[in-house]
Amino acid sequence: MLPLLLLIAAIPADHPRTHERTATVEVHVLAVLTEAEAKQLQGRRVRFLAEPCNNAFTQDGFLMYECHGMDMASRTLYLFPPGPESLPERFKVEAELEVIHHRGGKGMQVFTELRLTRARLVK
Repeated sequence: MLPLLLLIAAIPADHPRTHERTATVEVHVLAVLTEAEAKQLQGRRVRFLAEPCNNAFTQDGFLMYECHGMDMASRTLYLFPPGPESLPERFKVEAELEVIHHRGGKGMQVFTELRLTRARLVK
């Protein structure tokens, strides 16, 4: 045991490391996020796994996607442009979550929207 400790102590501090310690980053799956969970994340910048169900269109200077979900809540993603020409079926973003309650009127029903804003792609 002592020779191993002496060997470790002999390695210079500027010696390149074979691995780096990284913090674990939690990724939330947008499709299964409940409204209660969304309220806890609201306003925080966190990571999400998104699965768009349409091609992007431009809205307010962002690329906007509608995303799959497991309940009646609408899920939207506002990605900072310029975005890639094409995206995989699923991808990770870092974004701020807003829970928006839309009032019905003029033929529209009341619904809740889980909106990812200021989203940026992450690896």
